[in-house]
Amino acid sequence: MIAAVSGGADSTFLACSLVALQRRFGFHIAIAHVNHGWRPIDAAEDARFVARLGRRLGLPVHIQVMAGNPDATALSGGPEASARLGRYQFLADLAESTGSSAIMTGHTADDQVETALLALLRGRGPTSVAGMATVSPVPRSSVSTSAAFHGNGVPDVEWSSSGPPSSAQVALVRPMLGLRAMVVRKALRDADIEWREDVTNLELRHPRNRLRQRVLPEMEAISPGFRNAFLRSLAITREMAEIASHVVEAACQNWNPVDHGFQMPIQTLTGYTPFVQTALIRMALVRLGADPDRIESSHLRAATAMISRGRGGTRLAIANGFQIAVSKGTAAVTRPGPIPRPVAGSNWP
Repeated sequence: MIAAVSGGADSTFLACSLVALQRRFGFHIAIAHVNHGWRPIDAAEDARFVARLGRRLGLPVHIQVMAGNPDATALSGGPEASARLGRYQFLADLAESTGSSAIMTGHTADDQVETALLALLRGRGPTSVAGMATVSPVPRSSVSTSAAFHGNGVPDVEWSSSGPPSSAQVALVRPMLGLRAMVVRKALRDADIEWREDVTNLELRHPRNRLRQRVLPEMEAISPGFRNAFLRSLAITREMAEIASHVVEAACQNWNPVDHGFQMPIQTLTGYTPFVQTALIRMALVRLGADPDRIESSHLRAATAMISRGRGGTRLAIANGFQIAVSKGTAAVTRPGPIPRPVAGSNWP
């Protein structure tokens, strides 16, 4: 398996825990680290730290320097979303090239609460509000990456270059979603294990940081134990979202492939409930390569309203270059380019 390690407390704890489990169960582990080049000096030190950690744990380390993506604005929702998808692309390609069946990340219960609250603030649907799944497919993209050696004196490290994606299934596993971040840090301190701090986590211009530092402490003050109660609500929401996903997945069989997208008879689409209609459009957009985090509920409501009117020749731009159009009794969802390859195991055409 591949352990995604940034050098922060959570991923350092993940790597150390996996090594302890490796001795008992005998599976193979490799560490992967991605340098996006946003903090040149600190990023180089992060890489050196991860390399030292790998040597101390006796694990191979793969470090990737990500190249800029010229299509970030048009297709992937900006540099941060592009970097996230590119990072997962590299991790998936590395897993496939090393014969690994899983990518492990160090997301904690605190990350889960923050992710779900941000989804609520943005008016997202139940799948997003339910938070991160413990096991899920790896997000894929066409983001290009390149490897480069910084000359920063990091020895014994394999610098990997992302090759073309294959159809192999690699699971994204988040084994620490049941752990609080404070528990992780206490365990590291008790074991005298160091980690790296990302100073950008203190910048309040980022919504997640502001939520973590300002909003969540206040909510805990108003309702002690808020995080645990919220996590229980998320578990219920995930069950409901899973039931709904089966309904939507079956309905997706009504999408028919066309040039650069999919189409469905308006009569068929509007025969579903408004929730299923928006979910069908959202799933088509994601299947075509749109970043889920850039698809707003307001866009989907506008799309279903336009489709229900059924006026031919009407169009709606959505999700940075993707379009929804009505023509001759059909609704079409298209992207600016060829349709990406199907996901292995998917029922999509």
